[in-house]
Amino acid sequence: MNNLVSDIRTAAEIFKDIRQERKNGNEVTVKKRIVIPFMNNGAGFYDTVEGCTLANCSKNVDDIAREAFDRLTREERHRLSFAPKDGEFMERARFWKELLKPLMTPSQYTEAITAILQWYIHIKHLRKDV
Repeated sequence: MNNLVSDIRTAAEIFKDIRQERKNGNEVTVKKRIVIPFMNNGAGFYDTVEGCTLANCSKNVDDIAREAFDRLTREERHRLSFAPKDGEFMERARFWKELLKPLMTPSQYTEAITAILQWYIHIKHLRKDV
């Protein structure tokens, strides 16, 4: 009941404001708006070149890499969401090497780093053609 009274009071105030604006010669349009919640968690694993590449590896490799990525700071995840520029490939490969090596078995690590490096080579070849 309390909400009903509050809603009626609010509607009356809005009606009063509309009437006053029209008396002043202003055109009034009433539009219904709703608030849509927005949540930004930052870049996700699959927003990165490496995440998309590792998604094509075995499920264990993908899962381990995704969990490692999720533990990074928001700033690091954001930085990784952009493809490496010329001169950044080695630094980026070292970053992934240090991130993944302690968490994976040697065969998983080899699979992951090989996939990442092959994709970096592919990116470099694409950029040469442009």
